[in-house]
Amino acid sequence: MALLPPGDLYTPESILRQIPSTASKSDPHFLIFFASPDDSGKPWCPDCSEVQTEVDRYVPDKNSTLVYVGSRAQ
Repeated sequence: MALLPPGDLYTPESILRQIPSTASKSDPHFLIFFASPDDSGKPWCPDCSEVQTEVDRYVPDKNSTLVYVGSRAQ
């Protein structure tokens, strides 16, 4: 899974460019917006923590980009 770390370097357009031109309804590419990990290495957002196992299980790495959206303080 491609990873975009948190920061001000990414515009919506640069995030959308992570989607390959070959993506289609039958072969989708997922942009997964996720809370950044805290000091323990787990997402600070309880909802993200709750679904992390399912995302890891059901979303193929080759068909997804993980976009960290920032720290809890932000």
